[in-house]
Amino acid sequence: MATAKKPARNKPQRPPHPEDARMRAQLEQALLRGTHEHYVDAEQYDHEYSKRRDDVAFYVEVAKKSMAASRGTAPPSGRKQSQGPILELGCGSGRLTMALAKAGHTVVGVDASRQMIARCASQLERKGLTDRVSLHVADFRELAGRSVLGRQKFSLVLCPFNAFQHLYERSDVEAFLDGVRAHLAPGGRFVFDLMNPD
Repeated sequence: MATAKKPARNKPQRPPHPEDARMRAQLEQALLRGTHEHYVDAEQYDHEYSKRRDDVAFYVEVAKKSMAASRGTAPPSGRKQSQGPILELGCGSGRLTMALAKAGHTVVGVDASRQMIARCASQLERKGLTDRVSLHVADFRELAGRSVLGRQKFSLVLCPFNAFQHLYERSDVEAFLDGVRAHLAPGGRFVFDLMNPD
């Protein structure tokens, strides 16, 4: 006896509500304000995060160990590091950039905000660290192929302070990771952090 197949049940599609487009536009504007305005005033940004230092200490230690590993030696205590350069994606106003440079590393910093790069450059100059750092205003989703970095390779690529979370679409993440892959030396390390919301 043959059994009749049940017709597939398609979930009924809800027709678009007239408010959907308006709500999406409002959400996109809120997202833009929430991410853009935060980086317009670099001095205020530095003030807001001046007490946050644990992440900086973490990345300086990562750089120390990574550079020692790339040389195949343990880092001598008390001596300045010289291996590099390190690529920092989303370098902002230089919280980490300056600490890495002070520790003796050469750093290439990339950030999309001209205000942040200007603040970083000013602070590096004030602290006499400009010879260790080169800064580029660029979108870190656009580093694969022809970019401000050319074909330069790095044994260590960092994306600190939740900068990765500014990649909102899958295509953004893929473009970003293509750029990391394009500039990461064979055997190199890519280290980043993400905020885990409660």
